Amino acid sequence: MTQVNPYNVDVQLVGAPGGTGSGIPPGGVDGQVLTKVSNLDGDADWENPTGEQGPKGDPGPQGIQGPTGPQGATGSQGPQGTQGPKGDTGNTGPAGATGPAGPAPLLILGPTDPVPPGTPAGTAIVRTVS
Repeated sequence: MTQVNPYNVDVQLVGAPGGTGSGIPPGGVDGQVLTKVSNLDGDADWENPTGEQGPKGDPGPQGIQGPTGPQGATGSQGPQGTQGPKGDTGNTGPAGATGPAGPAPLLILGPTDPVPPGTPAGTAIVRTVS
């Protein structure tokens, strides 16, 4: 099984991972690398890496877009807005029907007063008694 560590070095694991008989010493901490100590097989130890880190590689291609998630819940209703300006006055409506005629005019005269000229026909004339 081949694994790649953060320093882009291929490591070939032989036998059961870790422990006695694998050639890989137990231990090591995050960030350490497995290093050959001599030309003898299985002679390795965990070491802190030395030297400068290589340059950063180019970014990989962008992955495909995932599926759209489900629609979220509807939010609460916002506050009521301010009242708008007053609108223009509308057109005048049609005239209504003419109502019934009112009572006949009433003219009160003295006992000897003459009826004034131009008094409309149908005017009720009442004379006072002296």
